[in-house]
Amino acid sequence: MVIDKSLLKTLKTAFTYLVFPIGMFVFVGVYVRAAQTSGNPTDFENLPAIGLLTLVTIVTVVLLEWLLPFKSVWNRYVLEDTNDLLHLIFSAMSADTLSRITLNIGITMIYSRLYSPLSWWPQSWPFWLQVGFGVFLYDFTYYWYHRLFHHLPFLWRIHRIHHCSEKLTFSKTFRFNFAEIFFENILLLGVLKLFSTPPNVLVWVMAMVNFTVLVKHANIDVRFPRFLDWVFVSPGNHRIHHSSDMVESNSNFSGFTMIWDVIFGTYRNGRDYRDTPLGVKGHVLSKNFFGQIFDFLNP
Repeated sequence: MVIDKSLLKTLKTAFTYLVFPIGMFVFVGVYVRAAQTSGNPTDFENLPAIGLLTLVTIVTVVLLEWLLPFKSVWNRYVLEDTNDLLHLIFSAMSADTLSRITLNIGITMIYSRLYSPLSWWPQSWPFWLQVGFGVFLYDFTYYWYHRLFHHLPFLWRIHRIHHCSEKLTFSKTFRFNFAEIFFENILLLGVLKLFSTPPNVLVWVMAMVNFTVLVKHANIDVRFPRFLDWVFVSPGNHRIHHSSDMVESNSNFSGFTMIWDVIFGTYRNGRDYRDTPLGVKGHVLSKNFFGQIFDFLNP
């Protein structure tokens, strides 16, 4: 049986448009279902089922990087890929755990000193509007936090390690300074918890956000219709953010939707990416893991 090459090409192109929405639908559906059936929605992110879903998603993303790469050359192994794994263990996972413990203690202390609970959450709104409000809070906070880390010199030196690679693959999800991950979690989750976001709403917000976090650095040929590119963060429009051209790098700061980039004039369409080199011009990152950890001490 001979398969028409033009048909294969058409199917492949269709898949590049469908992989992101299908992935989002499945991930969010399983994530929310696991949280709802656990009986412990206030601590859903520590559920074994959520951890298993995250692991399966990571494996799927890595496989898709090989089956449907944006750039095959980016899949070639180099030393920095091993360093990325070390960043996952010693920076991402440890900072994430410590920040959650710190945040839970801090929020408890804050509420224990209040005469009455904060009532900032719009409880009377329809459920989906509440989810939208939660995404609004997360995205607005993330946009300005991320933009500050690009524009304030000392914060940029902390964030710079994330931009130093000349290729963009899934493993770059974890290439961050410990202090930045710790601060980011405290800030983003802290805002949602200070607003007393209901657990059933928080589950939906974090499900959508976590899927985006897991895929936006992936070396997958994901395509969006041009009009949708300004709605959602994707690997396509996030590549521009990692450009070695600082004008391009200082764009597309958003974490889930692109709305704040559109509103504040920092949006660039992902389909306009023209193979611009990635990385940080004029800065040489140490190939040594410990040198990378302390890169922020360099000019």
